Amino acid sequence: MNREHISLLVLSIFYILVSLISLYFCFINHHKIRKIFKAIPTLILIILLIILLYKHPLIYLALIFGLLGDLFLLSFNKKMFLIGGICFLIEHILNLHIVFLINNTSFPLYLLLIYFPLIILIFVGGILIFKNSIKPYFLIFGSIYASTLLLNFISGIILTSFTHNYLLLLYVFGYFIFMVSDSFVAYKRFIKPFNKVQFLIMSTYYVAQYLLYLYFILILAIK
Repeated sequence: MNREHISLLVLSIFYILVSLISLYFCFINHHKIRKIFKAIPTLILIILLIILLYKHPLIYLALIFGLLGDLFLLSFNKKMFLIGGICFLIEHILNLHIVFLINNTSFPLYLLLIYFPLIILIFVGGILIFKNSIKPYFLIFGSIYASTLLLNFISGIILTSFTHNYLLLLYVFGYFIFMVSDSFVAYKRFIKPFNKVQFLIMSTYYVAQYLLYLYFILILAIK
């Protein structure tokens, strides 16, 4: 095993172990300790990316924004929640740019014809689902954010069909699970929290983050 394989194996094990510790405290609803452990798996993943992809700073920069999003979302303050959401949005925009860049493909403009109608459709759907339980600026931002997640998901499918690089399915599944995780976040925040919702949010979130960044590692660092 070379240095890259050992780094991936060791830090992946740490990522899984710390994620399981965090999820345990989510499951028993011990919120104080859960908050302490919440962002540590993301930090471990950043260290792994810096070790293996030091020549690709945009990738670990994207996840650093994800880490900031984690930290801001620890607060129940609405402004902090919005700033955290913006950090995650930047992460997803960077990932969208990176996935086309490393596949030597420019971003196809026809995807914008999908993106902007998606924002409108999600905005209208949000009005019907959330009604008066969400402020208009949250609804606008949420529509842009959700559309960006969908755009990453769709882009991964399109790139897989064009390149026949089936490692891209890690990226596709990562974004699918990310959408599931953020759906739980929206339900908890703007409709009604339910038992074990935080456990569902974090378990899907940890899996999603690992899968989509594992794609970048396998395609760029692991031979």
